[in-house]
Amino acid sequence: MRNVLVLVTLLIVAVASAQQPVTSPIYYLSAAPRLEPHVPVIGVLTDTSGRNFKDGSYLDVLTLRGEAGEYVELLATSNAFDTYLSLYAPDGTLWEFNDDDPVGMGTDSAIRTTLPETGTYVVVISGYGAWDLGPYTVVRRDGGVRAAQDDLAVPSRTVATLDGASSVAHFAFELSESAVIGIEARSTSFDTTLELFDPYGYSLAYNDDAPLGDGYTTDSALALLLAPGRYVIMVQPYFVDSAGDGVFELEINRLVPAR
Repeated sequence: MRNVLVLVTLLIVAVASAQQPVTSPIYYLSAAPRLEPHVPVIGVLTDTSGRNFKDGSYLDVLTLRGEAGEYVELLATSNAFDTYLSLYAPDGTLWEFNDDDPVGMGTDSAIRTTLPETGTYVVVISGYGAWDLGPYTVVRRDGGVRAAQDDLAVPSRTVATLDGASSVAHFAFELSESAVIGIEARSTSFDTTLELFDPYGYSLAYNDDAPLGDGYTTDSALALLLAPGRYVIMVQPYFVDSAGDGVFELEINRLVPAR
């Protein structure tokens, strides 16, 4: 009997020593940073961050306020680790999750979804593995391709105005056949950015400063081979938290018809 007791004691000690300490990520959601549209949240996962009880991955908790039927895009990027995003509905159920953005490059993650109900959602940013640590950035971009759009012809040149630091302009165009399309956004008032979305709402390409000879300009440009379909262009200032309003010019051209 004594040998059995000694064995049981050793097993308990071994199991206890093998367990990793798990830190609760946050107790009150009111203390979690809130994601506001187009305002990046920058954080760092460390060995003192909260941990996932299932796989031990370190994590931080954020929140966002959303309306039923609202289209939301969440992007998590890091140069230090493989990001993983989870979105929980107001009732606590897991609504969406993503490891590697299917339309992005590398190990960044993205969630593009229409919110099912009005309320406060929980966003969890973690690493893919138990030892992923380092700085990260999470951005909430509302509206996306669901926002109101002005239809443009190809080719065309349009002059429009942004009237606020977080303003966004959306333009749509349609192709009946495959072609290489060039898009340029120019302004003397603010640093333009361009993003192109495909017919399914996924981001195809993004540009801030287009190359110009041996240097760069604050104008932006894209050139892509596109299949037939309806596409959406999003124009906004690079510095969304500072004055970025003013007049800009958007130009679309058919560069090379695809044979």
